[in-house]
Amino acid sequence: MARGRGTSRAGTATLRAPSGPASVCRALDLERITTHKGVELELGYAWDVDDGIAEGWTVHRLGVQARGREAGYLKISYVPADRAARLFPDPFHYALERSGSFYALKRLLERAPEAEWDEPELRAAVESGRGWVPWDEQQRLKGLGACGLRDEWAAVRSRIQEDFAEQHRSFLEFHVDKPLVDYIRVFDGYDCDGEDDFRRQGIALSLYAVGARWMAANGMCLWASGLQSEEAAEAWERLGQTLPIGVAPSTNMAGESRTRRFLDGALLDPIEAQAP
Repeated sequence: MARGRGTSRAGTATLRAPSGPASVCRALDLERITTHKGVELELGYAWDVDDGIAEGWTVHRLGVQARGREAGYLKISYVPADRAARLFPDPFHYALERSGSFYALKRLLERAPEAEWDEPELRAAVESGRGWVPWDEQQRLKGLGACGLRDEWAAVRSRIQEDFAEQHRSFLEFHVDKPLVDYIRVFDGYDCDGEDDFRRQGIALSLYAVGARWMAANGMCLWASGLQSEEAAEAWERLGQTLPIGVAPSTNMAGESRTRRFLDGALLDPIEAQAP
């Protein structure tokens, strides 16, 4: 059975066959996708769009048009493995990028590598890395020279590495090469000046299915978001009536066990990779 790269990172995943009756399972042919009313849909693929998202992420957009009007779109986001290796190679660098508490420390490292820090820079790094310091400890630090401050910095760095180890691990597991549904929208009559209402015509189903096949063509699965609204969770339940939904074990930032759903587009009809 074919697997996308995202599935191989998911641990022991369970794939569920569509649960709905055969009459519900309609063909999804990229050569001619239509609404329930027979209106042909035109797909548009946008790879790595500029969406103002945080550094490290990439966003892809799958748009769909009907009768020359935009009918809806699907936004997909994740952290590519090469960006994760560059920005989040270990818990320490993850903390610098993801925690606002270490902004000053990040600026120090951008100006010069740790090995080249002089005494004032070492002192600033220790103070920034430790946060609030009691008065008596401040006095002790003031009496240290470069060698003593370097030892203090090594201890501070080690503590940051240890404190963020679990968050770093969970972050990589959840985001790296695991494209998730960031946002999906199907336009109603209000969006289209009252002329068209594209809801309840199977467009969302087509966006999910084509999005999953798009990611599969690039070696990945399409995953459910970790912050789903009740409506989004219900949508994934309905998807399971028509498409093969997988369930994989996962953990949150606190290390608590949970499950996460995904669509393995490799099990659907393959398409050519829509990427540069």
